[in-house]
Amino acid sequence: MSKPILRAGALSVAVFSLSVVLPCMSLAGSVKWSKMDIASPLTDDDGQRSTDISGISCLPASDGKRVCLVIDDQGRLAQAATIEGSKLRGGGKIRVLGKGAPPDDIVGKEPTVINCSKQKDKFKDLDGEAVAHYGKSFYVVGSHGCSRKSNKFRASSFIIAQISDDAVVMAADADPKTVDDKGTVATTFRLSEALLLSPSVRDSFTKDLMTDDGLNIEGLAVVGGTLYVGLRAPIVGTKSYLVAIDAALLFDGGRTITTGDVREVDVDLGGRGVRDIAVLSDDRLLVLSGPAQAQSLSFALHVVDPKVKSASLVAELKEIPSDWKAEAVQILRQEPSALELLVMFDGAESGEPRRYEIDLK
Repeated sequence: MSKPILRAGALSVAVFSLSVVLPCMSLAGSVKWSKMDIASPLTDDDGQRSTDISGISCLPASDGKRVCLVIDDQGRLAQAATIEGSKLRGGGKIRVLGKGAPPDDIVGKEPTVINCSKQKDKFKDLDGEAVAHYGKSFYVVGSHGCSRKSNKFRASSFIIAQISDDAVVMAADADPKTVDDKGTVATTFRLSEALLLSPSVRDSFTKDLMTDDGLNIEGLAVVGGTLYVGLRAPIVGTKSYLVAIDAALLFDGGRTITTGDVREVDVDLGGRGVRDIAVLSDDRLLVLSGPAQAQSLSFALHVVDPKVKSASLVAELKEIPSDWKAEAVQILRQEPSALELLVMFDGAESGEPRRYEIDLK
């Protein structure tokens, strides 16, 4: 494994009303969605069509084409992909974790605070929940929580990986059966140290998600070198949480993480938890939110300003089958009068990508 690589740096359509607050004011607007074409499927580690897509992040478009990295929450591999027009094409894979044990050069140590109700399980998959891009790197984060169904502790879920742009660009045009094992990934356990210093959420660390509102990460963004993880749970009252820390610090085993390095951002998403995060052009965050457990809450989009801890509802996502979970969002275009998004769903083949167009007029 390499050392840390941080460097500076129309088909079915539904229309409904929403409140839009992107330009710091409330406007009347509407949104419509259209199904994107899947030119080549997104697949799991075994090459089967994935039904567990949980995160995506893309490079800026070049000649009308975007290179992206996608994560499936049931594997050890991340998959490159491209978006061109209305088509999404799955590409080659990049190995994030091997089998049986953490990478030899992983930064930090696995957590010793274990409150999951079932016994410790073997080192398995990443339980990857989100992808972000900053500078010349992509980041992939594990759930940092007990396994949702078995309530077991798996150290492999408590890792953040950093992957070079070059590796993703190379994989984007490769056959989906191709796996990059060239050591282009750096990994760290140190996010757990930060979470255990976050005063409002640390007591939920490694507690069961579905029965004990245990801490669970599902969103990720990096802004100006600051890494934000968005928590699906816990929910305190109606407040949800993002935890922020310098991304470089997580990959530096020689520096101590202190309470002063960790910042909590509590926001009211109407009782929903964070399901994914994208970065707007002014460095505010577009948060995809949804139920933390099995509450009767819609999936929705909010604009969050982490500097002042404000959240404004943009839209509720409708026309979603009951067995789909909105898990991934990517901004495709942002203008003063329009916002175009890609949203993908856990529970649907290849994430069933949809293009959402929000009219801000």
